[in-house]
Amino acid sequence: MGRATVVLNPQYLFENFVPGPSNNFAYAAAVAVADQPGKSYNPLFLHGSVGLGKTHLLQGICHRMMERRPDMRILYLSCETFTNHFVAAVANGELDSFRYRYRHVDVLLIDDIHFLADRERTQEEFFHTFNTLYNANKQIILSSDSNPAEIPTLEERLVSRFKWASSPASTPRSTRRASRSSAARWTCTAFSSRTRRCASSRRASVPTSGNSKGR
Repeated sequence: MGRATVVLNPQYLFENFVPGPSNNFAYAAAVAVADQPGKSYNPLFLHGSVGLGKTHLLQGICHRMMERRPDMRILYLSCETFTNHFVAAVANGELDSFRYRYRHVDVLLIDDIHFLADRERTQEEFFHTFNTLYNANKQIILSSDSNPAEIPTLEERLVSRFKWASSPASTPRSTRRASRSSAARWTCTAFSSRTRRCASSRRASVPTSGNSKGR
């Protein structure tokens, strides 16, 4: 199967990401996921303003996995593409094929998951896709411009899956500057599979400022 529905930027490698004091955890979590998918942090949820490196980290994960684990079934795409595929599958009576494609992967990465807002049927479908992959111990990685609780009309059951027992822990804003980056805050929410199983599990949520060469 195809590894991505978008062309990966060859510059979006971990080696080209500039971590700072307040986004070291986001970077370290992304590297840990790429090196041991389904073992360290699952799901991994990155959220923050545009231009702070979320897409860079997602694509960095893809590049690392494709290099080191060429046997893995990896699917990386935008939330808009997921929605368009779902709408087309419903219209064409191809839901079984759609579900097989998305629920039989080892790693699912979706950028801009906040575009699920106001899409009730797509949210329903993604909820079941998420559960299927999670229960099979497959790696899920998501990015958003917004905190899950701030995404308009996002169903509570999805919010809970994006934030299971999360407790935001503030860290000092970084004063370090990197080229083509801002000091705006973003967050990495990472759920440790070592303490997994829904609401009783613990997550880490660390406000960060993005020092990256890409979005």
